[in-house]
Amino acid sequence: PALGGHPSDSSRSSNCTEGTLNVTVTRFFSAFAADSCDTWLEAFTGDAIFLHPKFPEGVHGTEELREFCQTIRSSGAPNLWRQDGDMLVTSSGGLCSLLIPYVWGTWDKASNNITINSGYESLQLRPSDETVDGAHRFDYLIMHGIELFSRSAIPFSFD
Repeated sequence: PALGGHPSDSSRSSNCTEGTLNVTVTRFFSAFAADSCDTWLEAFTGDAIFLHPKFPEGVHGTEELREFCQTIRSSGAPNLWRQDGDMLVTSSGGLCSLLIPYVWGTWDKASNNITINSGYESLQLRPSDETVDGAHRFDYLIMHGIELFSRSAIPFSFD
């Protein structure tokens, strides 16, 4: 028996590899800057929870995730959010838990500052059999996320 006295089921967790997780992780980071927050939301379960320092109550479910995305993007300033190193992957109980270093940056024209967040995304994913527009899009969907970051604002002149 596995830890806790339950029979081991290696088939439920054997696919938690970087290769099988890359589509969801890439969508999580790159789609945030897409034309529509809906593209980013496709990486989440409908009841996902995202914990973020700027939203102390947490962000719960599809509609709050959409509002979060729209709020962060509302300034219209260019931004970039990307994975910034190798992710750590733990597979247990049929779920995948990830710790992913990232960097996010934006430029505020009014203050002429570049803001940079760097830190980690901690994500828990479950296998997915869901489809979007009749196509199977992701092997895994994000159930829970926690953003951990430090922030720097750098005065910068484009003159």
